[in-house]
Order: sequence, then structure tokens, then C-alpha cells
Amino acid sequence: MKKHARFLLIALVVVAVLSVAIYALAVPASEAGEDIALQTVTFQEEEIPATESLTVLTDNPQFAQHGFQVHPVSDAAAPLSAEPMIDRDTAIETAVLAAQARAEGAVSVNAVLADFTDTETPVLPESDESMTNVRAWIVTFSGVTIERGGPAGAPAEPVRADFNVVIDAASGEILETFAYAV
Repeated sequence: MKKHARFLLIALVVVAVLSVAIYALAVPASEAGEDIALQTVTFQEEEIPATESLTVLTDNPQFAQHGFQVHPVSDAAAPLSAEPMIDRDTAIETAVLAAQARAEGAVSVNAVLADFTDTETPVLPESDESMTNVRAWIVTFSGVTIERGGPAGAPAEPVRADFNVVIDAASGEILETFAYAV
């Protein structure tokens, strides 16, 4: 009887350990709040780590100070449309093309699907498209060098920044790009 009880105890411990391991592998890094590099991305002939984390944006005070808000994807905020959504890789490829000429030397890229709001430009002037709770991929190139303009006639100064590309998740269209010093 003792052999059976010991065997049963060992079997329960093995099942518990395997269950925890399977759950840990099944929870995406973005849900766990971790900034784990999921892959690398080629940007300006360099391989840089790519993450998928909402906290990269929400923990950055510059993001909020410039009137940008992101929330986890919610059907209530932006109901799913009949249009297919572009995937993360397509969003990154689109953002790389947009950022190549305007940002140099990224140290990492973060791409996250979220409900995005631009409180300073709630409607895009060229298209009258609302920028409130837009289902979008926000692709952030961190640690880039951009040129910040100064007074008229003064030379532009290089500055370290995060460069962001906001891409409509349904159409794949770039909605806006913006950068802020870090």
C-alpha cells in the first residue's frame, strides 16, 4: 500500500510541474508583462531584438505626455470588423519601410496590437479619420537618432528618441508617425 501511495504522490508532483510549465509557455509575454524578445528584425542592415509589450508604451511618460493612449484590445472599444487584420510581421515590415529614412540606429523594436487614441489629433486632417480607440499596431523603434530642428537657420541637432509608427490593423495603412526624445 505504501508503494502505491508513494507512486501516486510522485505522479501528482509530475503532473503539477508539467501543468505549470505548459501554462508558462502558453501565456504570451505581452500578457505576462515581460519584454521578452520574440525574434529579431533587420533594420538598416542590423539585427535588433523585437518584443511585443504594451508596457513599453504605457510605462513611457513621453508617450502619454504627447497625448497618446493605448489600451489592450477590447471588442467594446473597437469592435472587430469583417476585414481581416494584418499580422505582426506585416506591421513590422511596413514600419521598417517608414522608419528607414527618418530614424537611425535603433537598438530594439516593439510591435503591439492595441486600441490607440491620439488625444491631440483626434481626427486626421487629411482623411477625417477618427483617432479614438483605433485598432492598430504601434511599432516603436527605441534608441534611434533623429534630427531635432531648432530656430530658423540653426543647424539641426541629433537627439536620441523613440520613433513610432501607427498602422491600421485592418487595412495596413500607416495612420501616423511620431517621435519623442528619451
